[in-house]
Amino acid sequence: MPGRSTVRAIVCLACTLAAGAARAQGRGGQNWTTYEADAQRSSWVRTDPRISRESVEKPGSFQLIWKAKLDNQSLQLNSLTEALLLNSIISYKGFKSLAFIGGSAGNVYAIDYDLNRMFWTRRLNTSTTMGGTAQCPGGLTAITRATPLIQGSTAGRGGPPPAPPAPARGGGGGGGGGLQMGMNLGSAVYAIAGDGSVHVLNPQTGQDLSPPVKMLGPNAKVIGSVLVDGVLYAATADNCGNVPSGVWAMDLGATAKTAVNWPTRGGSVVGHAAPTLGADGTVYVATSDGDIAALQPRTLTLKDSFTAGSPFAGAPIAFEYKGRQMIVAANKDGRLYVLDGASLKGPVLQSGQFTAGASDSALASWEAADGTRWIVAASPGPTASETKFPATNGAVTNGSIVAFKLLDQNGALAVQPAWSSRDISAPASPIVVNGVVFALAGGGPGAGSAVLYALDGATGKELWTSGTAMTSFVHSGGLSAGDGQVYVPTYDNTLYAFGIPLEH
Repeated sequence: MPGRSTVRAIVCLACTLAAGAARAQGRGGQNWTTYEADAQRSSWVRTDPRISRESVEKPGSFQLIWKAKLDNQSLQLNSLTEALLLNSIISYKGFKSLAFIGGSAGNVYAIDYDLNRMFWTRRLNTSTTMGGTAQCPGGLTAITRATPLIQGSTAGRGGPPPAPPAPARGGGGGGGGGLQMGMNLGSAVYAIAGDGSVHVLNPQTGQDLSPPVKMLGPNAKVIGSVLVDGVLYAATADNCGNVPSGVWAMDLGATAKTAVNWPTRGGSVVGHAAPTLGADGTVYVATSDGDIAALQPRTLTLKDSFTAGSPFAGAPIAFEYKGRQMIVAANKDGRLYVLDGASLKGPVLQSGQFTAGASDSALASWEAADGTRWIVAASPGPTASETKFPATNGAVTNGSIVAFKLLDQNGALAVQPAWSSRDISAPASPIVVNGVVFALAGGGPGAGSAVLYALDGATGKELWTSGTAMTSFVHSGGLSAGDGQVYVPTYDNTLYAFGIPLEH
């Protein structure tokens, strides 16, 4: 029998070879670990090994790679969440790259996205009443992975699960057994089930790494979650299940795991990806009462607030611009509001009205190589006449994606219109991958199937479209991307992966 040193050498050699093979296939770029990519909800993949303007525009290059039908039960219009990614893990089945999806009816799925093969399925024991109403459908399982406070940082990658896991040996929630080699505790999947309990799932098997912990009441409408520095944050909306609309936090590393709550005491939290964290950990949330609140990390004590004259349409995004923390949110008055995180009360910068009523979808933002800060938004219906876009890509009647630049003009900030896209019906939240804006025509009951578009981030020019590849609409889920692929979850419980095939 070989000695321990020999075994270690074999394992290290296998790791080195596998890592080399992964790099040869184009592995790389950030992981999409939470709703809208990161804690700032930017929906921005900064680098990608294969997706670029040139590669997407090349005929026949970008295409449908695979689709997977999941055995999930849709509830009202809820079906699947956006996919989260883990692009490299040493599992009991070897090196794997996984996509995780939350489903209605208490489901969590892990798919091997290289092979389009189900890796595990976990059905959480939610013990809740399923069905609900259109406003409070219930059942959708919120998921997140540990997320660094700032993308690209090596510290603060969410912290370990609350207790070290014992080696898995099969059973208990969908996955084979065997000793777990190279287990990265920060790779766990954190799921908030319909009964309000938090499950810390082994990414290799779907098993609980520690006993579930109660965070919310049952049948809450959870509209986002993120785990940063060991603290799990989530937002609830519409007072569903008698759980008040607000923001929740729980330190999963604490001995006594107790949830703290900031209630809105009025309107609902808005958006599909709340709450948002700034670079210093401040928690931001927007409401249907027209408020943006800034909360202390961990304790959720109110730090600051801003009140507009009309409701906000979606969660804010946060980014640093010339040494300042900027907070941007779309309002139902059809404008963008740009706030300084150091003082939400002013001065406040507004864009011109770009639409008759801002979409409920999230914003996206990225910084170009030349330092230009871009902000893109979904615009339902025709573009408002108040705002003139220098670059247009055809007449818009149903909706579009619009882009702005944040500029510093002699010390004063300005929001400058840049371009509007082609006509896009029912536009959903856009995302940005390596300078390419991916936009989704969401479709809907009686409104057709979803269509994915790739747009040039500098001009809005259409580079590619999925055409009729998808056969259902998108409602509860959204776009996500990484490792050369873009993922779309449709209402009929199908996950589509578009991208550029790996060379073998």
